[in-house]
Amino acid sequence: MSRLSSDHIDHIDKLIKSEKKKRRLCIIAGIIALPFLLFFAPLGIIILMAAIIIFFSSTNKLKRVVVPIVMQDVLKEVFQDYTYHTDDDETIDIESIDLDLPHFDSFKIDDHIKAKYKDHEIEIIDLELTEKQVTSHKNGSRVRKMIVFLGTLIKIDHDKTITSSVNISPHDFLSSSDIETESVRFNEIFEIHADSGHDAFYILTPQVMERLISLKDYVLSEIYLDFDVDGHAYLAIDTRRSSFEISFDQDDIDMMKKEFMIELSKILEIVDRLIEIVDSN
Repeated sequence: MSRLSSDHIDHIDKLIKSEKKKRRLCIIAGIIALPFLLFFAPLGIIILMAAIIIFFSSTNKLKRVVVPIVMQDVLKEVFQDYTYHTDDDETIDIESIDLDLPHFDSFKIDDHIKAKYKDHEIEIIDLELTEKQVTSHKNGSRVRKMIVFLGTLIKIDHDKTITSSVNISPHDFLSSSDIETESVRFNEIFEIHADSGHDAFYILTPQVMERLISLKDYVLSEIYLDFDVDGHAYLAIDTRRSSFEISFDQDDIDMMKKEFMIELSKILEIVDRLIEIVDSN
């Protein structure tokens, strides 16, 4: 059940339906513009550009107004104590995290949740990393941004005492792992980078390695994990999609809430698996 007032829900539902109707009209206008592009290009271009501008303006309005309300209402049902921010680039220093992520020049955070969950302090972050690529041609050079990571970053506390960070990343045939384990499958999937072999094997017990393999099979994406000396563990999952993207095809806020709850449940399943890893003895 929603914790919003009935008047508030009615207002949001009317906004959703109004903007959805506007987006449909933009699509129809775009289709109508196509013949004009062939026979009267200037008019076709004007219609098409107007439709595109209005469509994305409507989408941004829904994201700005509706999505935070939907997320806040669902988060209240899941967490007793939490904070939620959008576009929250300043609250966490991505560059200081010792994850062996792909090289990037800039990052963007769309959603950032901090919460108490099963006796752990957790943070769930929608993260995009981009790298500038320069291509040269006879008329000069072209710079474009390429997404090198898009997915979820999870921060959680751990109680392990280690002298240096332990980093687990996808196996790369162009590099080599600092440490090899007795698990052939683990070595095929992951690389380990650590200054201390003792710390690495203290963290990576046979049970933890099995759970990491199981996590990798569950998410079907590249995963990166780091245990730092300050009692934090970071898990990054390159799903190539935004974790909290809400579809605007729904007709009312309750349907959008159900959709977001499904997405959040998937993330919490990963958090549960991460808790099993960090709590392993």
